[in-house]
Amino acid sequence: MAHVVHISTVHAWNDIRVFYKQCCTLAENGYRVTLIGTIDARRTQHGVDIVPVRRSRNRLSRMVMGTLRALDAAWRQRADVYHLHAPEHIPLIPLLRVRGARVVFDAKEDLPDQVLDKEYLHPVARKSVSLFAKFLVWFSGRTCDHVLAATPKIARRFPENRTTIVQNYPIATESDTDIPYQERSLTVVYVGGMSELRGTRELITAAEHLPDEWSLTVAGTASPELLDELRKMPGWQRVEFRGQVSSEQTRMLVARARIGVVNFLPTRAHVDAMPNKMFEYMAAGIPVVASNFPLWHNIIERTGSGVCVDPADPAALAKAITTLIAAPSAAERMGKNGRRAVLEELNWNREKDHMLTVYRSLR
Repeated sequence: MAHVVHISTVHAWNDIRVFYKQCCTLAENGYRVTLIGTIDARRTQHGVDIVPVRRSRNRLSRMVMGTLRALDAAWRQRADVYHLHAPEHIPLIPLLRVRGARVVFDAKEDLPDQVLDKEYLHPVARKSVSLFAKFLVWFSGRTCDHVLAATPKIARRFPENRTTIVQNYPIATESDTDIPYQERSLTVVYVGGMSELRGTRELITAAEHLPDEWSLTVAGTASPELLDELRKMPGWQRVEFRGQVSSEQTRMLVARARIGVVNFLPTRAHVDAMPNKMFEYMAAGIPVVASNFPLWHNIIERTGSGVCVDPADPAALAKAITTLIAAPSAAERMGKNGRRAVLEELNWNREKDHMLTVYRSLR
């Protein structure tokens, strides 16, 4: 039985892609799986042994001390395959390979483009950091055994003969739509991180125009400064804010809503991304109101699962939402279309075969 160790100290230990999709899938297919992550105590869940490392206090500590702690924990495991999930772990690749282990890097984001939009970086520093990110991408692509890329655009950054696209489609189950559409609460839902670039201000502004009996449920995290600003906006009176919730709670919030919104603003990282929340909305059978990026528009239009709007225009966003509210039969039909597309095509059951094929080639 091959021993696989996933190193994921940046994401939550129960991150959907890392834990539920990749780790659990490998465990179900006969691999011995260990996850090194930031968890309070060691535990075994769904056949995966979860080994804790101490959480870092800040970004710099995470990049230096967190990486060293991850290396120490990984070194003790003596695994056959190491699967890395963060850019700061890329320097570990040659150190892990020197022991004879195979190394897989999971490229979830287009790192060189993504750092150009990081709000915490000074604009002057972004280009330098992006150049360093390009070097990390180049280095990882030539030192690891294989790369799993979340989108075709990301895959183009890496050597074609050692890269496999494993898209971030949802784990679809029949229970995702237990609640008939017309019996769901009069709620619009947004789940995920909240920030200026994710269109949070525009969404809260659009919430002002919801009908009296409707509300906007928001489940995610935001900086204290942004939350203070949002709470002063008139649209916040229509918001039911849940903060950070578990993946199961997220699934239930989406399953009880009637409309899902993902209105990211156009950045280098967003326009070619495949946001998991969009597919989660579709899997739950609710229509999607999404940003009008060409890639997203193509998916939404082809599947007939929602509408696309200019994410920076709160009036257009509000109009799209209220139009769906005023046409519940059309909204339900869009939800069913999206659900069908997920069950038949856009699901993890298909993508996991690509990952398992890679793992079989590493033996």
